[in-house]
Amino acid sequence: MSPGPWKAECDKPNARPPRMALVVTSNGISAIDCTNSGENYKQDCQNAVAIAALHDLLEVAKFAVSRYNKIDDQFLVEMAEKAIAKAEGK
Repeated sequence: MSPGPWKAECDKPNARPPRMALVVTSNGISAIDCTNSGENYKQDCQNAVAIAALHDLLEVAKFAVSRYNKIDDQFLVEMAEKAIAKAEGK
């Protein structure tokens, strides 16, 4: 996974077509093109925002597992571990 943080970059809604909805990595490289991923341009941008948040959410999930593993909330830990594995392609 590319290092974070990632960010969504969307053209202004009133921009001339084709409008772009991209996820950009921390080094400024356009990593994911979300253009036409939704039913309309607003959804394209929402998809880019959601994908850009995944890196941060993965870090939060890893932190939660490390904390809750000590408290022994096994259900939460198992759910988070599955989500982490999926995010890491395991």
